[in-house]
Amino acid sequence: MQSNTSAAPKVAIIVPNVCDPDYRVVKQAEALAQAGYKVRVFCGVLQPTEAPDSETLGGVEYERRAWLAGHTLGSMFRSFIPFYGRPKYAPRPSKPKIPAAIATPVSAPQEQAVVTASALAIPDTVIAKAPVPTKAPDVEHPTPAAQRAPGKLMNVFQRGYDKINSRSPKSAEFLKKLVLRGLRAIKRGLRAIKRGLRAIKRGLRAIKKSVYLSRVIWCKTYSFVKRHGIRFYRRTFVLFSKRVAFRYIKHHSFRYVFEEEIVDWQPDIIHVHDLAALYLGYKLSNRLNVPFIFDSHELEAHRSPPLSKLMQWQVHMLEQRCLPKAAAVTTVGQEISKYLAETYKIPTPHVIYNAPPKFPKPMAGRWAEQASVPFASQLRGDLDLEEEVVVLVYTGNIAINRGIEETLEALAYIKQHRQADFESFGPLHLALVGRCQPPVRAGLEEKIKALGLEGCVHFQAPVMASDVSRYISSATVSVIPIIPVALSYEYAMPNKLFEAMLAGLPILGSCLTEMSKTITAHSLGESFAHGNSKDFAGKLKLILSDRDRYLGATREAAIDQLCWEMQENVLLSMFEDVLRKTHQKETA
Repeated sequence: MQSNTSAAPKVAIIVPNVCDPDYRVVKQAEALAQAGYKVRVFCGVLQPTEAPDSETLGGVEYERRAWLAGHTLGSMFRSFIPFYGRPKYAPRPSKPKIPAAIATPVSAPQEQAVVTASALAIPDTVIAKAPVPTKAPDVEHPTPAAQRAPGKLMNVFQRGYDKINSRSPKSAEFLKKLVLRGLRAIKRGLRAIKRGLRAIKRGLRAIKKSVYLSRVIWCKTYSFVKRHGIRFYRRTFVLFSKRVAFRYIKHHSFRYVFEEEIVDWQPDIIHVHDLAALYLGYKLSNRLNVPFIFDSHELEAHRSPPLSKLMQWQVHMLEQRCLPKAAAVTTVGQEISKYLAETYKIPTPHVIYNAPPKFPKPMAGRWAEQASVPFASQLRGDLDLEEEVVVLVYTGNIAINRGIEETLEALAYIKQHRQADFESFGPLHLALVGRCQPPVRAGLEEKIKALGLEGCVHFQAPVMASDVSRYISSATVSVIPIIPVALSYEYAMPNKLFEAMLAGLPILGSCLTEMSKTITAHSLGESFAHGNSKDFAGKLKLILSDRDRYLGATREAAIDQLCWEMQENVLLSMFEDVLRKTHQKETA
């Protein structure tokens, strides 16, 4: 590790989302920056975003890079095959084309002859008197071979033949026949060579023609593939790679987005959030010889919607390999901390609740400007509801398995069977504050209409995380109807629990393992059996009958114990402990 003894320690926070903003990451990064660390957050962007590639907010640097399936797959292949997708040598730059008239060289005598008569100022009379050149005589045709005199070589052969013929006519005749036979063989050989050259010429013509035809066929095939094949490729292979294959390499592919950039920055501590960044932190820790800290936001192997058996095994093997090597592990609840410690045989992870600060302030920079709800507004005023109206508020993402459908059914049950029990409290309204996808909202609106709850359920735009507690403080009761469809939900300690606590609202939550214990221990509200409309109505009536009982001194003690200011102390002490142990290891 290259420790910064004179400068502030560098902390590289790695997040597999756009962080625009991820409130847990932002709070931790700003707390570290205020404590004197130099913090840079590396964000992997899966979808197009308007967030800038680089910015500094609240003393923290943010770097965003595209996390694309094609890019990461190519990077993985390049890591295995060094020259995959790259030419061995860079192509030479093309030369500019020169016109033929300019490119043809001109000799010096021709340059002198190009001078015109007007340039020499020769009078027209002189030009008229100039003699006209006569036509060159025709070239004589060569004399036929029979009429030409024999050459020197033929004279030598003839004299030798005559000399032999005078002594032995038979030998001369034999020698003549032998020479003629050799000449005929040479002639036949030359004819064969000529035929071979003609065959080669025909072959070259055939190759040229085949190349031309193949080029035509290729152009037509390419145009067809470009028109129809790419559409098929996008609909099959790309869809498969993004939706199926990319899932199984997702946790390893994130390594190729930031690894080299982080290596160049040379951090002193690596802090990774979520499972997708875990392998990158593990590899960087080994490569740079620096400690890394892992923040587990939930039980990744037991999340909702449930993972396949293969993906669960993959997640388990990845955590089993990397978590024991981490300098520290943090998570969002006591039950998850126990589960991780028992499953992977690691020291008990630190618990940093995802609670808002006791004294909230607006977000930094452009995040405060892009808030859809003004900082000064409140929920009841935006809904234009009177004080006697009972407002049940739900905060967070509006999605499946969050218990919203069951809450609507419980309100319909109250309206049909328990209306008399709630008349003294006033009309019941439900406000859903959070991000909602159009298909989900359409389904909920159909259910609202079928249950006869029109006008009683309101959809509100999401509010900045730092402003949620103040915004919902005008409501009556906070509803947290999470369904424990997965172990991660069963052990959940959701943000909405702490937001309602700091907002001063009684909490009506489902019976989750740790959340129900917290609600009961600090007298924050009541817990109901999920899916049981009768139990929901009974616990809601109990809260409305004695609302002040849940707003006493125990709540203030819970706020002092669980607010972000206390979680920040846990975070900073953990970082100091990691740095101290690393320094002791280096000096030992």
